[in-house]
Amino acid sequence: MAEVSTSAGRQPAHLDWPAIIAGAVIATAVSFVLHTFGAALGLSVVSPFGSDGIGGTGLLIGMALWVLWVTVSSFMLGAYVTGRLRRRAYDATEHESDLRDGAHGLTVWALGVILGAFVLASGVDSASRTGAAAVSGVAEGAGTTVQAATRAIDEPGFQLALSRLLRPVQGGNGDAEQRRALQDEFGLMLEGTAGPAGTGQDAAAVGISDSDRAYMANVLQQELGLSEEQARARVSDLAESWSQLQARAEEAARTARTATVLGAFVLAAALLIAGAAAWVAAGIGGRHRDEQTVFRFIARRF
Repeated sequence: MAEVSTSAGRQPAHLDWPAIIAGAVIATAVSFVLHTFGAALGLSVVSPFGSDGIGGTGLLIGMALWVLWVTVSSFMLGAYVTGRLRRRAYDATEHESDLRDGAHGLTVWALGVILGAFVLASGVDSASRTGAAAVSGVAEGAGTTVQAATRAIDEPGFQLALSRLLRPVQGGNGDAEQRRALQDEFGLMLEGTAGPAGTGQDAAAVGISDSDRAYMANVLQQELGLSEEQARARVSDLAESWSQLQARAEEAARTARTATVLGAFVLAAALLIAGAAAWVAAGIGGRHRDEQTVFRFIARRF
């Protein structure tokens, strides 16, 4: 007579890790593809400077909505797949089964966040990594007058102001090497007019000192053959242009800092909403699994 086995066998684990990993990988892949597509549309990396790209409140709102939609939809898809694939343990009530489905979705969300951070840190998502590094660098330098002065020197308008300052008059000395040397010297002098970092002093209010103005005017008279009135007029024009450039650079730094804070807030909010959405989507996937719901558009037979 055959023996009957009375062993109940090993009970399945409450966490179905293959289903969780599948859902997290799907969520990360979908998010990567959609963010790459968004980068092509200018929605993933936003520059707060008007000369560097499209700016404005409308684009910031569009970027926030895009990040929210991509984050939530990708995690919902991954969590739904996990809920649908998870092996149900029939030793639990319907309420307990729904709770376990939701916990699987939340685990997909947590693992997906870790995978996304790893992808970003490893440099695979180079576009987002470059944009994040640029925004981070702007945030570190925002609000300091030294950073504003450096940014002002990098603007094309600064080179134009120096070119007008050193433009030779008829009969004056127009040696190109000499003009380049004076341009470098005056550029260093202007960069040094910014106040100390962290003092809170407005960059545009610092200006060029009287001693520097007198020195520049004297050099222009000796090297370019300008009259005293011409030299002083050119230095005054340079000082006005320099103040305007510094003011624009300082405003750009403040805008960048605001954009950085808002961007971090939007991303954090999107991730929290995505966590709740993943819980719900996994529960829906679990119910479709139990009900054996069929989607006709992906069914093998119609």
